[in-house]
Amino acid sequence: MKIPNKDITQLADYIEQLTYRMKIMEHTCLCALPCDVSLPEIQVLVYLGQTGPSRMSDIAGHMFTSLSNLTVIVDKLVKKELAERRRSEEDRRVVIVEMTEKGKEHYTRHHDIKLQLSRRILAALDESDRKIYLELVKKIIRNIK
Repeated sequence: MKIPNKDITQLADYIEQLTYRMKIMEHTCLCALPCDVSLPEIQVLVYLGQTGPSRMSDIAGHMFTSLSNLTVIVDKLVKKELAERRRSEEDRRVVIVEMTEKGKEHYTRHHDIKLQLSRRILAALDESDRKIYLELVKKIIRNIK
């Protein structure tokens, strides 16, 4: 099936606008947190919140960053008492990162703010459009992989 160029151009424009607005939403979430947390730091907390204690290499792979760059990010989280490092019991070379209680509080607050913002997005749609929107987003996510 041939897709018209105008549709491709329009989608590219919408993706740019959506990305920009999502960055604004992310910034709003960060500003609402009680201490100064950068976007990469919150991304680590979100990953840990979703997966639990994780190896540095797994976090770096998820974030598409180097271990040395992740080390700097985790150093900052440790200094802010949002995360802790420990050695794996099975392999002492492996470093595990986990959230502290304070880190869990930040993650929960960030998650709650994201839910509020998502609620605002969905509130603009009636029930039928919400179902269609959610199905389309799910389909797009599956096909982007």
